[in-house]
Amino acid sequence: MTAAERLTRRLVTLAAQGRRPRCGEAGSHGLWLSDDADDRAQAASWCTGCPVMDECAAAADEHGERFGVFRGTDRTPTIRKPLEAGAESPHQFAQRLVNRGLPGPTRRGHADAQP
Repeated sequence: MTAAERLTRRLVTLAAQGRRPRCGEAGSHGLWLSDDADDRAQAASWCTGCPVMDECAAAADEHGERFGVFRGTDRTPTIRKPLEAGAESPHQFAQRLVNRGLPGPTRRGHADAQP
């Protein structure tokens, strides 16, 4: 049985008991994969005491997850690689989109947010 299957089994068992981990709550589940580091920090703190922490970590490892919070650990890289010589910066990319008449990137999924 894979780690993901073990996690699914544990989640089904919890659901049958009327329980769910905090990451499965409708109002807050987006925090675990948020683009905002503060959101992910809040999510990581909420993992404390989770009944599926070990299964969560194993499934994340199995799938090579490199972004988001799993088992109370934010796996999102905090150090950005330097741009290769001649590579376009994120700002240059956004400006190129706008120059083409396309909407530029937004923050946190809000269409009216400023990049």
